[in-house]
Formats: sequence, C-alpha cells, structure tokens
Amino acid sequence: METLREAWQSLLRILADSVRVLGRHWPVLVTVCLAGAAGRGAMLWLSVWVSNWSALLAMLLLPFASISVLVSMVLMLRVVAPSLPALHDSLGEQGDAPRIREDLVIAVQVLVPFLAVYASQGFIRADLSAFLFNATTDEWLNQGFAGDFAQRVDFASDAQALVLVLAALVLRKTIAGFDLARKNIGIAGFAGYLEALWLVTLASFFTSSIDRLVQWVQSRTVIVGLMDALDTVIEVLGPIGIAVRALIEQIGALLSSMGSLVIVPVAWLAVGATIYGSSLPRSTPLVTSEQMTRRIRRIPDPLRRAAAQVTEPVVSPVRNTLTSIGRIAAAGVVPMVFLCLLLAGASQLRVATTAALRGLIGPLEPALWTAVTPWMDVVAQCVYTTVMVALLAAAVSTIISRQREVAPVAKTPQDGEDSTSAPGSAASVQARGTSESPSGDGGEVLDRPGDQNRRDTPDTSPEVPPPADPAGTESFRPPEH
Repeated sequence: METLREAWQSLLRILADSVRVLGRHWPVLVTVCLAGAAGRGAMLWLSVWVSNWSALLAMLLLPFASISVLVSMVLMLRVVAPSLPALHDSLGEQGDAPRIREDLVIAVQVLVPFLAVYASQGFIRADLSAFLFNATTDEWLNQGFAGDFAQRVDFASDAQALVLVLAALVLRKTIAGFDLARKNIGIAGFAGYLEALWLVTLASFFTSSIDRLVQWVQSRTVIVGLMDALDTVIEVLGPIGIAVRALIEQIGALLSSMGSLVIVPVAWLAVGATIYGSSLPRSTPLVTSEQMTRRIRRIPDPLRRAAAQVTEPVVSPVRNTLTSIGRIAAAGVVPMVFLCLLLAGASQLRVATTAALRGLIGPLEPALWTAVTPWMDVVAQCVYTTVMVALLAAAVSTIISRQREVAPVAKTPQDGEDSTSAPGSAASVQARGTSESPSGDGGEVLDRPGDQNRRDTPDTSPEVPPPADPAGTESFRPPEH
C-alpha cells in the first residue's frame, strides 16, 4: 500500500508540474514544434523536387524529415528544463558552438528510442507514402501517360538499401575512428546525418519486410488450412465457439496494442532519460561512437578488437538506449506502470483534437477535405507533442527528485581505509568506470569528468596508462614528483 500511495503522489506531482510547465512555456513549445513540422514538410517537398533528376538523391534526403522532428523535440525538452529544479544540471554553462555540438551528440544518442516512437506512430511509413504519392502525382500532372514513374519513385531495391546502410556505417565509423567530429562541427552534423540515414533506411526496410513476411505466411497452404480448420471447429461448437473466437480476437487486440501501451511510453521515457541524463544521480554516462572507438583500441587481442570495431556502430546505439531505459526503470515497477499508462493515455490527444477540429469545421467537399486534412494532422500532432514533452519532463524530474531523496549518503573513509571504498569518492568512480571497459582489462575512462551530456571538450591532458594491479582493487594514482 505504501508503494501505491507513493506512486499515486508521484503521478499527481507529475500532472501538477506538467500544467505549470505548459503554462510557462507553451508559446515557445508550440513554435518549436511547428518549426519541426515545417522542416519535415519542407524535406518531403524537396525530396519530391529532387526526384526529377535522381530518385537515389531523393532517398538520401528523406531522413532529414525525421531529423527535423527529432531536433525540434530535443530543443523542446531543453527549453522546459529551467522550470524544473531537478533538471538544472542537464544544462551546461557553455557557449553557442559547444551547445550546438552537445545538442547534436544528444540527438544522435536519442535516435533509437525516437525512431521507435516515430515508427510506432506511423511517420516512417507516412513519409515514404507521401513521397511516393506526391512524386507520382507530379509526374502525372506534368507528363501524363508519357511519364516515367519508375524513374521518379523506384530509388532502391532491397539489396541497394542494404548497401546504402553498410556504406553509411562505414563512413560513420571512419569519422569516429579519426575523431573528425571533434575537430569540425560540420563533420559532427554529417556524422549525425549518417546515423539517422542508416537507422531510418533500416527501419523502413524492416517495416516493409515485415508486411511482406506476414502476407507470405498468411498465404501458405498450411496456414490457410489451419485457419479453415479453426473456423470449422468454432462453427461446430456453436455458442461456445463464438466465445472462443471473441477470446482469440481479444488476445490479438491486446498483443497489437502492446506497442502503444509499452513500447511507445518506454521509448518516450528513454528519450527523456537520454536528454536529462546528467541530472540523474549515480547514472552510467552514455558513450559516443568516438569514445567507444578509443576504448576498443585498448583491447589487446587483435581478433576481439577487430570484431568490436566492426560491430560498434550498431552496438553503441542499442547499448545507450538500454542504459537510458535502465536509468528510468530504477524508479520501480509500480511507478513505471503508472507512467506508461499516463503516457499511453496522452497519446489519445491526437484523436480527441482531430475529432474536435472536424466538429468545428463541419462537413466539406471531398476536395476541400483533402486540402484541410494535412493541416489538421499537424495541429493534432502539435498538441500531442507539446503535452507529451511537458509530461515527460515532469516525469523525469519527479524520478530524479525521488532518487535524490532516497540516495544514501556517501560514507566518509576512516583512517587507514582505502578511499575507493567510499561510494561517492572520485577514486571509486574511476575504479567503477574502468571496470566497464569493453576490453575487460581495466581500460581507460574517457571524457569522464562531468557527465556525458557535457562532452566534446578537447582533452589536452596526456593519456593515463592503465592500472598495474591485475585485480583492479586499487585505484590508479599518478606518480608523485
């Protein structure tokens, strides 16, 4: 009962903080959200225009549609942070260039959970469908039956899409290997684009492949025979068969709704944990591709080192996403369930907004509805995203505050006691960080001062060699002069 009471109090606190954040920041949030929607529409239009010359180049521009929405979401979450005291630590006191670089790194790290939200809401499929429809329509209106529709929209086969993904991964790894993103902010932006390119392309490939796989399975003779047999059994059972069919349909509906009930809320929470990660007490810092590459270089075994270098571009985003989810999951099962239900309920705002707009506008001619519907979708999505950002920031702030309240006070080491035994000591943090090295041999801690969200400050200090203690029980100290 105590857990339920605390979870209920946290939920009320989240709602109160969300209302306060919306009241203070809604003009800026709406403006940034609409700017992201405008950027998405502009990128889709530009892709259609470029397809007059090259369908492949149009495909390379499509990821910018999702990047526009992602950047607007990151900026919205950063805007509301000053209004929540628990999130102050997530904002660094830096200049414009370091802040832009920091936002780029955060946007890259948040790509996987963001694309989970973006895909589950149907935007990846919608972007591709909008491009295909508009390019085909443009070709028909300008060329008629003489139009070359395949040249406009047939930009890549499955094999070509996989080659594009591999090429993007190789380029991204090259930038990380030579640490080029640290030297030039433009290269850092290009690295973020490559990350988005291979993830969006792969997500689109999997989406279409899953649809084809389902159709292929359903068309198999064995599956058709089983479905016919099930219909026959249900018909023979009579009223009991009707109940069995209803139960099967309910189970199928429950499984199909798992995305909106679990995946989308957890992905939203992972987005918040990634952006506000520096405010979380005792959280594991996220690792960029450049940092992981430098760690991998310390692996002594050449085979393991080569394997780690090859898999790093895919493993690092997944590892960072799981780390972000773990940050929020530390709140407990019951609070997580409450949060998931709250965020899942907020997703119905789009439906409610669309219904309200349809009621206000009233009946229209089909041609007018075709012109009005995209604007209604933008408004509905803006309302949903604005409220969701406020709820997400308030939820992460509440979790951080709760963790700080229950965090044990670090024990002060007594005389004769090793300083590494103190949980909050710098040596303890260093020892704990070195044990997380992928090499397993006490590798270095890279860019550890401060949190990962304050990264990319050039480190001019010489590299510290690994500790000589094979057991890793003593923290490394530089020799005294």
